[in-house]
Amino acid sequence: MGRRRKTDQELLNNPMATSERRGERTKRVRNMANLTRHAMCKSSGININSLKGWEIGRYGGLTRHGAEKIVARVYQEGVNCRFEWLMYGIGTGPVAQIGYDDAPVARTKTITTVTNTRTEEEKIAEELLLFREHYQQNTVDFIIEDDSMLPHYARGDYVSGVKLPAKKISQAIGLDCIVETENGRVFMRRIMKATENGCYTLACSNLHSTEINEPVIYNVKLIYAAPIILHRKKNKMI
Repeated sequence: MGRRRKTDQELLNNPMATSERRGERTKRVRNMANLTRHAMCKSSGININSLKGWEIGRYGGLTRHGAEKIVARVYQEGVNCRFEWLMYGIGTGPVAQIGYDDAPVARTKTITTVTNTRTEEEKIAEELLLFREHYQQNTVDFIIEDDSMLPHYARGDYVSGVKLPAKKISQAIGLDCIVETENGRVFMRRIMKATENGCYTLACSNLHSTEINEPVIYNVKLIYAAPIILHRKKNKMI
């Protein structure tokens, strides 16, 4: 028999998805969108007392339906927040969209996608949470946001790894890793040797046709590097 799929409540029974942690993320994304509680509730169908309860983790905390409404509401203010991050603490946190005012069609499409892909994203969340449970600590997950790591890693793919501390990063040379630089940037690159001691070169695998501005970054100091262990594509486990 196959492994039993976790229920939504079991997905929430992990340290990153407690009602309090969901509340912290709810408040964080609301502040990032520069919204008061009243402004967040306006035209979103969210009851202000419910929002207050969600933000302090009361009565079970943020619900799945509430998370969908929050994701859609902050998107209207130019903040792209993923459901799985808000509910389970998985993947990258919210980011401000650049030039979103010029793309109302794309904005509507994203909100629709949030609702239509819920079942698949919950399955992905389950797999990533099981990964965390297996390695216990120092795991990190990330969602690919661009074409920098094609052809193997595509936009929208989920990746996870186990962090290597700074003194052990040399073990990851030649590997694709989630990295955090000393200025707090988190992204995925292939780690290469650098010319300066204590630094590394970070390279895309899609060097010649990537859309990003810096396909190679030289002599970077890293806080950690996490070689990719789990790679989750849509509808396919790698």
